[in-house]
Amino acid sequence: KRLRKGRGFNQKELANPIGVLVDSVRRWEWGHRFPDVEELCRMAKVRKTTVSYLSGETDDEFPLGRNPKVS
Repeated sequence: KRLRKGRGFNQKELANPIGVLVDSVRRWEWGHRFPDVEELCRMAKVRKTTVSYLSGETDDEFPLGRNPKVS
Protein backbone atom coordinates (compact mmCIF):
# COMPACT_ATOMS: atom_id res chain seq x y z
CA LYS A 1 0.00 0.00 0.00
CA ARG A 2 2.80 2.40 0.93
CA LEU A 3 4.59 1.82 -2.38
CA ARG A 4 1.36 2.06 -4.36
CA LYS A 5 0.34 5.33 -2.73
CA GLY A 6 3.89 6.69 -2.86
CA ARG A 7 3.83 6.26 -6.62
CA GLY A 8 0.38 7.87 -6.88
CA PHE A 9 -1.51 4.75 -7.98
CA ASN A 10 -4.95 3.73 -6.82
CA GLN A 11 -5.91 0.08 -6.32
CA LYS A 12 -7.42 -0.23 -9.81
CA GLU A 13 -4.26 1.16 -11.42
CA LEU A 14 -2.26 -1.57 -9.65
CA ALA A 15 -4.74 -4.37 -10.30
CA ASN A 16 -5.28 -3.91 -14.04
CA PRO A 17 -1.69 -4.21 -15.35
CA ILE A 18 -0.95 -7.29 -13.23
CA GLY A 19 -4.20 -9.00 -14.16
CA VAL A 20 -5.96 -9.22 -10.80
CA LEU A 21 -9.18 -7.85 -9.39
CA VAL A 22 -9.26 -4.73 -7.24
CA ASP A 23 -10.65 -6.96 -4.46
CA SER A 24 -7.40 -8.96 -4.56
CA VAL A 25 -5.33 -5.80 -4.05
CA ARG A 26 -7.61 -4.77 -1.20
CA ARG A 27 -7.21 -8.17 0.49
CA TRP A 28 -3.41 -7.98 0.15
CA GLU A 29 -3.35 -4.55 1.73
CA TRP A 30 -5.60 -5.65 4.59
CA GLY A 31 -3.45 -8.74 5.16
CA HIS A 32 -6.32 -11.16 4.44
CA ARG A 33 -4.51 -12.71 1.47
CA PHE A 34 -1.05 -12.62 -0.04
CA PRO A 35 -0.11 -12.40 -3.72
CA ASP A 36 1.33 -15.54 -5.28
CA VAL A 37 4.81 -15.58 -6.82
CA GLU A 38 3.60 -14.79 -10.34
CA GLU A 39 1.54 -11.85 -9.08
CA LEU A 40 4.53 -10.56 -7.10
CA CYS A 41 6.75 -10.77 -10.18
CA ARG A 42 4.24 -8.88 -12.32
CA MET A 43 3.76 -6.30 -9.57
CA ALA A 44 7.51 -5.74 -9.22
CA LYS A 45 7.88 -5.28 -12.96
CA VAL A 46 4.99 -2.83 -13.21
CA ARG A 47 6.19 -0.86 -10.18
CA LYS A 48 9.84 -0.93 -11.32
CA THR A 49 11.12 -2.51 -8.13
CA THR A 50 12.04 -6.03 -6.99
CA VAL A 51 10.18 -8.93 -5.42
CA SER A 52 12.72 -8.72 -2.59
CA TYR A 53 11.59 -5.17 -1.83
CA LEU A 54 7.88 -6.03 -2.09
CA SER A 55 8.29 -9.03 0.23
CA GLY A 56 10.25 -7.05 2.82
CA GLU A 57 13.55 -8.88 2.32
CA THR A 58 15.31 -5.60 1.57
CA ASP A 59 14.73 -1.91 2.15
CA ASP A 60 16.43 -1.08 -1.15
CA GLU A 61 13.55 -0.14 -3.41
CA PHE A 62 15.82 0.64 -6.37
CA PRO A 63 18.77 -1.79 -6.52
CA LEU A 64 21.69 -0.72 -8.66
CA GLY A 65 20.40 2.86 -8.72
CA ARG A 66 17.45 2.13 -11.00
CA ASN A 67 15.26 4.90 -9.58
CA PRO A 68 12.41 5.44 -12.06
CA LYS A 69 12.07 9.07 -10.95
CA VAL A 70 15.57 9.84 -12.25
CA SER A 71 16.05 10.04 -16.01
